[in-house]
Amino acid sequence: MVEGRYEVSLPWKVNKKQLPTNLTLEERLNSTIHKLKQTNKYLEIYDQIIKEQLSLIFIETVPEEDHKLTNVHYLPHLPVIKDSTTTPIHFVFDASARMDKQAPSLNDCLYSGPSLTSHLTDLLLKFRLDPFAVSADISKAFLRVGLQPRDRDFTRFIWLKDLNNEKDLQAYKFRSVLFGATCSPFLLQSTLQHHLET
Repeated sequence: MVEGRYEVSLPWKVNKKQLPTNLTLEERLNSTIHKLKQTNKYLEIYDQIIKEQLSLIFIETVPEEDHKLTNVHYLPHLPVIKDSTTTPIHFVFDASARMDKQAPSLNDCLYSGPSLTSHLTDLLLKFRLDPFAVSADISKAFLRVGLQPRDRDFTRFIWLKDLNNEKDLQAYKFRSVLFGATCSPFLLQSTLQHHLET
């Protein structure tokens, strides 16, 4: 446990290819901004989500001196807009994005891990064992699991410093398990399982 939460490592494949430093994926960012600007409200909400995650220490800014590091990887992100009053928009990361056909994606370099989700038949049988059943939901569950510092530079992304200036960009990186990586469900489930057992 670090600062009151579990920290995990990304499960890297043993013979993985070198991930490219792919800051050239700015075209995807421009497309995301254009899509959000079609409804100005969504651009502001998207920006607020990123600021909220920064204040909750789920993400952190990349220091100026770290911008020249070469062993890093950037992830494109996109809005998922839902017809909901509580959470009308989510931002999701494309960990399968490639810089070109030969370059690996982040997901190509990670093991997905075994599925630890209970089978439906097991759940139905457990509901018949006791008189009461309890169900719960963990708010921002993936983001509650920390990511070890050595893996954070492979989860970088860029966003606007100022919504009125598309040239002024800020780099961020995850301090938590991100939604969109192939291994994230396994990392969350195994952390929950470990916590409940201990």
